[in-house]
Amino acid sequence: MKAKVIDIDPKLFEYHGVLSYPNVKDINLGLSYVLKPLYGNNAVFSKKHYTKTGNFVLGPEYEEKMDENIEEIKKQEENLDVIINSNANIDKTWLDTLYFCEYCFRYTNLKDDLTNHIENCYYKHNLPGRHVYIGDEYLIKKVSTQTHALFLQCMCLFTKFFLDNKSSFCNIEEFEFYVLYAKESDTELSIRNKPLGFFSKQIGSLSFESLSSIMIIPPYTKRKLGTLLIEFSYAIGIHELTSFGKMISSKEVITTGPESPLSPFGLSLYLNYWQKVLVKKMIEYRNKKDIGNVSLIRYLINETHFEPNDIILTLKSIECIKVSKKRNSKFIDWDVVEQFYKRKNLINHKPLINNDELLFHY
Repeated sequence: MKAKVIDIDPKLFEYHGVLSYPNVKDINLGLSYVLKPLYGNNAVFSKKHYTKTGNFVLGPEYEEKMDENIEEIKKQEENLDVIINSNANIDKTWLDTLYFCEYCFRYTNLKDDLTNHIENCYYKHNLPGRHVYIGDEYLIKKVSTQTHALFLQCMCLFTKFFLDNKSSFCNIEEFEFYVLYAKESDTELSIRNKPLGFFSKQIGSLSFESLSSIMIIPPYTKRKLGTLLIEFSYAIGIHELTSFGKMISSKEVITTGPESPLSPFGLSLYLNYWQKVLVKKMIEYRNKKDIGNVSLIRYLINETHFEPNDIILTLKSIECIKVSKKRNSKFIDWDVVEQFYKRKNLINHKPLINNDELLFHY
């Protein structure tokens, strides 16, 4: 039997889910949105099929073929004499178009299959999880990894095309998931019952982080949804840690924040949020007459419950920390703070989350 030379790169599946380049040309979300992936994702492809044939097929597609004609495929693979060329120049485009359902994130490489699926998708009319926040425009649901494991895994697999390798998709049982939806129908974009974004939070973290990973689905950016999820994550974190502090009779100020390091997308969201909250609090601090001996940093910690390192990072980002060469010390340039305050019109800045709309019954 003549050996078949297969050009494969064993390293392509070395880190499951992580690639240094986009390997899918276009991501179609539903039938309306064509998105350009920022990262590669090998987790949706069959590693077994690739190592045996050198071809890329979706994992579900390979498993379905195995189910349909398992004996024939097994026989073909057993008789295939393969010589691996590990120095192969692999085409970086594994698939031209990958289609995701905009309700449940199930995926396929066939448009007709997606169309048929959407017509009958369970999540088109049934939102997963239970309510933890109901606002005027949006609601947030805590989704169980036991009841809706496939939904969450597919959502995380979709996310990996747009976030770095921090997003999890395998060990989802280690996390809590909070998914954001529009409360009412939007006739222009028809976003009712479609996940707009989500964040995950590690269960039992010894560092008490309020958030592990955050994602706003690309078509729904520019709606302040990232800020909404961040505010909600802090509300949950502070609520849980305050309860814990009471249980152990701690009088220390509870601080919380996102897991580090953040993805570039997450860091951008957080800095935008931190800057506005902290600068407004800094102006309040400066105008208070009964502040006593409380330092600025201590005041910001008490008021926001932000981690000290996050506060320092934010102050550096707006370049308001200056160094006095004469005194060899650092100080706050209040002119910079005031300019930022006016430029961002923070006098009208208000939280998006209303505490009366939080449902802490979980």
